[in-house]
Amino acid sequence: MRRHGLTCDNLLRAELITADGEMLVADESRHPDLFWALRGGGGNFGVVTRFHFRLHPVTTVIAGLTLYPVERAADALRFFRERTDSAPDELTMLFAFLTAPRAPFVPGTLQGKPAVAIVCCYSGDSVEGERAVRPLKEWDRAGVDLVGAMPYTALQSMLDAGAPSGCMNYWKSAYLDRLTDAAIETITEHACGMGRRSRKCMCITWEVRSRACLQTRRRSRTGAPRSR
Repeated sequence: MRRHGLTCDNLLRAELITADGEMLVADESRHPDLFWALRGGGGNFGVVTRFHFRLHPVTTVIAGLTLYPVERAADALRFFRERTDSAPDELTMLFAFLTAPRAPFVPGTLQGKPAVAIVCCYSGDSVEGERAVRPLKEWDRAGVDLVGAMPYTALQSMLDAGAPSGCMNYWKSAYLDRLTDAAIETITEHACGMGRRSRKCMCITWEVRSRACLQTRRRSRTGAPRSR
């Protein structure tokens, strides 16, 4: 995400039918306001019949997750904040409150219990990638370490079991300018206990470095698009 951006950052063109039945092509030069809106500025502008995306070749990555007891949540979130502040653009990380799976790689004392995980993905040179993830692997050696070289598709499916098809999940999200100590305290207070209500609950925090998000924020403040 940090290196190549979000999906909306890589949208080159959209073909759509508007609410009044008009067929349009929206990109940076044709209907730029609509193109901005389609990338996250709003909704209900029409039905998109074709997307054109910029693709990036990604094969093997240095990726995976580390897993810790939920009692380490606040300390782990502070480490997550510090590492994302200094990490190279090739390294994307997210933080998750979840229920530890009943899997062979999870200690028996942690299986089925509330836990926290830091998921990472380094897309770039493998030697530099090993160096970039070393602080995560060394932060708490008592945690479960599943970080290493793997196909990108393996990383994509790593957390699928936590949100299986057919669960009719309900998601909510919010943006923070900064992961402050107060935010960490609030997130930890509410997220640490959610696994006791449902083992399928998750709370995920990640740093978004998106060109489209930055442009949307600038526009919301000024009322007009600004250069990236």
